[in-house]
Amino acid sequence: MVEEKSFIIGRGSLRKRTGCCIVLSLMLSIAPAVGFGECFRGDCKEGMGVQVSKDGRYEGEFKKGLANGKGVLTSPDGLKYSGQFKDGKFHGDGQLKSPDGRKYVGSFQNNIIHGYGTLTQSDGSLYKGEFSFGRFHGRGVLFFADGREYQGDFRNDTIEGQGKLIYADGTWYEGMFQNGQPNGKGTRKYLDGSSHTGEFKGDKRQGYGVFQGVGGERYEGNFADDVYQGEGSLKYSDGRLYRGEFKGGIAQGRGRLEYPDGSKYEGNFVDALPDGEGTRDYPDGTVYKGRMVKGKRNGPGELRYPDGSFYNGEFKDNKMHGQGTITYTDGKSFSGEFINGQPQIMKKPAPDSTETVVEKQEKDEKPAVEKKAVIEKKAIVEKQPEVESKPVVEKKEPIVEKKEPVVEKKEPVVEKKAPVEKAAPVAKTEAKPKEVAPAAVAPKPEKPEKVAATVRYPVKNGVVHDGEGGPLTGSGEVVFPDGRAYKGQFSEGLMQGPGELSFASGDRYVGEMAKGLPHGYGTYRYSDGREYKGDLSEGKKHGSGIFAYPDATRYAGEFKNDLFAGRGEYFYADGSRYKGDFANGSFNGQGELVYANGSIYNGEFRDDLPHGQGVLTSPDGSRYEGEFQFGRREGQGKLIRSDGKIFEGVFANDRLVTKE
Repeated sequence: MVEEKSFIIGRGSLRKRTGCCIVLSLMLSIAPAVGFGECFRGDCKEGMGVQVSKDGRYEGEFKKGLANGKGVLTSPDGLKYSGQFKDGKFHGDGQLKSPDGRKYVGSFQNNIIHGYGTLTQSDGSLYKGEFSFGRFHGRGVLFFADGREYQGDFRNDTIEGQGKLIYADGTWYEGMFQNGQPNGKGTRKYLDGSSHTGEFKGDKRQGYGVFQGVGGERYEGNFADDVYQGEGSLKYSDGRLYRGEFKGGIAQGRGRLEYPDGSKYEGNFVDALPDGEGTRDYPDGTVYKGRMVKGKRNGPGELRYPDGSFYNGEFKDNKMHGQGTITYTDGKSFSGEFINGQPQIMKKPAPDSTETVVEKQEKDEKPAVEKKAVIEKKAIVEKQPEVESKPVVEKKEPIVEKKEPVVEKKEPVVEKKAPVEKAAPVAKTEAKPKEVAPAAVAPKPEKPEKVAATVRYPVKNGVVHDGEGGPLTGSGEVVFPDGRAYKGQFSEGLMQGPGELSFASGDRYVGEMAKGLPHGYGTYRYSDGREYKGDLSEGKKHGSGIFAYPDATRYAGEFKNDLFAGRGEYFYADGSRYKGDFANGSFNGQGELVYANGSIYNGEFRDDLPHGQGVLTSPDGSRYEGEFQFGRREGQGKLIRSDGKIFEGVFANDRLVTKE
């Protein structure tokens, strides 16, 4: 009769798949028997007694023939409850033990684990915190058997909200969690002492963030798929500073690289090296403008010296090589061929002598000797080739270990949360994530990203090309290196307009695209059966939409940044429903919650629970008006029973403690 469920941490996920709890169905089958078995000893009507039935043995207080007050209930299979009873049900503080070593100590309500308590698993894991209708819900601490610890918010049996996950090796992540995964703003501390603060999406850095390395390196800018992408700045431990564009984790596109000695390069970068048109300023005031190839001067360019002299022509491997002209401050110049930085001066015979022009000048004209010396002096500058240091971008290992190389799009919307009586969860664990310390900046170039070709169109660095060297504009079918397949419209090499996008995980999106992301109206179907229809912005649910679960639970309303936010309605599979304000994916603000049993709460909510001023009407007609805290009557209030009797005063933990 014990239903095993699991609390899983895997591929960066802290999401509970089905929960884990001591089975409440067993409790419900036993509790009604308390008061309808055979009275073995004592007064089983109004007093103390012992009652035995096929469902177990109860010893304790009775009232009106039912267990009321303190007592102990032991079932034939060894399950034992000791604590408070009300009308034959577990109600109040109690302790529940199972034969396999699991134990819960805390609050019960109408046969359900509800309130504050501690749940210990047979494997040594432990949860201490708030429960709601048998689920982890509210603030709590979860200790894993492998030494990890989570402190923070839980929503409907799932790690959700603000929290901190501490690993056994001392590293940690602190920030926002959604649907059991890091999602939103947070900070990750790594084993080597480096850290990242910014936006996270599942197990990856996504959006704006700041990475701080232990050696002084620091990156600030945009991330995509856990690597540097877009605009950013990278400061190296040796003092160099790069500002500009990044693609696929490396400097790519327009940028500026500043050196500790005051020199700099500004221009185009390819595979983290100066490549293309650019300007290089050297410490001595020399300036080069022209073409760079793999960090060196190659091709046409101009080199100007501090004294005003300059060279204009061809370069190869940082040296003047090919056709060019060097001009000096005195107005003299040489035009012709250069090889390895040296001008090639031709020696021609004189008309009336066997002496060459140069030989004659050596005898008769001293200025010519000086001119030659100047040429050689300028050429010496090029004898020491300049080697550009490559600004290699270090890639940080994902937050948690990936168990399999599957591209999985993880839905960040809060899991369904039925306010019905259900079992309390117990956590199971996965292997701890593997940390990789960031390496020092590598001096050698990283290999450029491999090109993955489809039938017609190649893909490089996320941009689809038309086969003729330019970005694709128009319609096409493309398979990306990460396994995604897209059929639809493109603009400048990016998905733009209507299209169909399939993921390796089995997820599928049909709708509008913009700048390579779902944007506009569309339908996103998950491999597990969930479905979203509505507005999206930059790949996130944003605007109006409907999110449906396989069991018929659904949300209809407004979204913001992938979360329920604004006005909306949440319909549970059991018939319960909520209508009102949402924020950060939870009931927050004013709303009405109608339970499946007919109870209705109308008032203020906080993190999915009645919190603040509200009115709770029960199916029997009784009514409570007053203050609530985290789902309980707490503070000033008034209880009007169905028979008209009124109790008014101060409530604490759902009980009237001070009567007025």
